[in-house]
Amino acid sequence: MDQEELAVEELKLAQAAIHKQDDLRFKIIGWCVIFFTGLTVAFLSEDMPVGKSIYLVVGAVGIVAFGILDVLHKVAQDRAIKRYQCIEEGLRTVCTYDGPCLGDRLAEKVTPSALWKASKNARVFGPYLALAFSLCVIALVGPSSDEEATVQDEPPETVRECDNGAAQSDALRSGDGNGPTPSKDGQADSGQ
Repeated sequence: MDQEELAVEELKLAQAAIHKQDDLRFKIIGWCVIFFTGLTVAFLSEDMPVGKSIYLVVGAVGIVAFGILDVLHKVAQDRAIKRYQCIEEGLRTVCTYDGPCLGDRLAEKVTPSALWKASKNARVFGPYLALAFSLCVIALVGPSSDEEATVQDEPPETVRECDNGAAQSDALRSGDGNGPTPSKDGQADSGQ
């Protein structure tokens, strides 16, 4: 195989790596949206209440974690794109081919500066910024406090009016031993 054929093969590999990283990043965003949706449903649900503080903390941690994972894959994608451009430039001009070295480029140590550079891309931070904004808005319009989001164990005692016009509480009607229980005709039965 001559140098040009090797360059074309590495170009195909770089293109495949770019598409694979793009696919992985799309899946990460999808999983983040599913996580956010499930957390929001739990927060707004009456059956499985989640307090506002838990909603905000778990939501923020989840969004940040998925964002970091996305940035790590963006760094690898950027390296594959850079190598692709280098090979493409070499094919256009008459210069010596220095490859194949795509594996070396992708295996380089991830530095904080590479992470920062990748995270500044609007296509990376945009979806997570939108989810963080949605998290805050939903927390503002959701249940007003953590106490309201909890399930009450006992319903409040209600007072109803009896047939004879006298008020009687649910506790008295239930016959819990704290007072007379009503008989079938609506009169209080003393239990004797």
